[in-house]
Amino acid sequence: MDTDVRQGTMVEADGLAKNFVSGDGSATRVLDVVRFAAGGGMTAIAGPSGCGKSILLYCLSGLEAPCRGSVRVLVEDLSAKDQRGLAIFRRAHIGFVFQSYNLVPAMSVLDNVMPPLTLAGRKAEPGRLSARMSRFRLIGHDDDMA
Repeated sequence: MDTDVRQGTMVEADGLAKNFVSGDGSATRVLDVVRFAAGGGMTAIAGPSGCGKSILLYCLSGLEAPCRGSVRVLVEDLSAKDQRGLAIFRRAHIGFVFQSYNLVPAMSVLDNVMPPLTLAGRKAEPGRLSARMSRFRLIGHDDDMA
């Protein structure tokens, strides 16, 4: 892809490849020269089980390093960041909802949302937090956590 990010592109990958090496030394190619670009709207990544959707998302977010190719998020090259830099970048710009959720059942929904803000040293603005909770339809789900 051009080094100039297209207007509105938030995430882009160029030539992305990912292999996993098994115990016997054989490599399994999971991603093979993927080109991807997404803007600020809703983007769905669909396909059958085992086709590499999760690995693609891990690579696009910096959770997994690709074997080759580049990933840019908000024009920042993720391969140029060390683990600490990636963690700080993800904390500030990327959110995850894993398939197993990893929520703490003894905590309210709001309390489960707070740790990233606390780790970032940011105070939660009640109005803004309430608006986000409402936007993602999380208000009223505390009973579901028990």
